[in-house]
Amino acid sequence: MTEWSRAYPNGWPSNNYIEAAEASEGWWNNTQVQQILVLAGGDEALLDPIKAWVNRFKVSNPDTTLVIGERECHVAPLVWPMFGDYHETQQERALKHWLLERLG
Repeated sequence: MTEWSRAYPNGWPSNNYIEAAEASEGWWNNTQVQQILVLAGGDEALLDPIKAWVNRFKVSNPDTTLVIGERECHVAPLVWPMFGDYHETQQERALKHWLLERLG
């Protein structure tokens, strides 16, 4: 995990785009979105930072929905099929529902 966390910024200094959970609530004030869906896996290593970011982001963008797929990994709808598991994940179901409500 340490190796991946060092590799992610690829030598660049940390900033609010690389570590969104570290940005202040006010930093998100002028975000040009009306609605946002955030998907996370209940078993992923990034769950706590994702929750922290959502809490900060929601201050300026209250129409933000967080869905946590129980017993799912990070981006489960993309990862699990790579291992031959094609069942519909909670994250995938939430995304479909969210999109249909808005675009359907």
